[in-house]
Amino acid sequence: MEEFAEGIRPYWERVKPDGNLMENLAETYFWRRVPPAWFRPGKERLNFLLHLAQDFDVAGLIWYQLMYRESYKLESYYFPALLKEKTGVPMLTLESDYDAAETAQMQTRIETFIQMIRS
Repeated sequence: MEEFAEGIRPYWERVKPDGNLMENLAETYFWRRVPPAWFRPGKERLNFLLHLAQDFDVAGLIWYQLMYRESYKLESYYFPALLKEKTGVPMLTLESDYDAAETAQMQTRIETFIQMIRS
């Protein structure tokens, strides 16, 4: 399962086909849509992540973020404790600047995380 501003999130909500279609579009894409971390403050995104973890019965969560995306970095600081408290799911945080030299280190960290979950 993935959750990313350019991934499933824009398609998660369905537009109601009855009534005023313009109002329904606005409600779906501006009010009910879970905003990216930089769009507005709030807990909608983190609550959405908690629901995804519970609904898809995940064993572990990998939080991948680009360097210098400070809003995500801030969330990744306190979200693991919230995730553990609400779901019992462990989280691995990976931060990258898309450097190919990071591949081996990330692979090792992910493999170790998966082994930790399985044991």
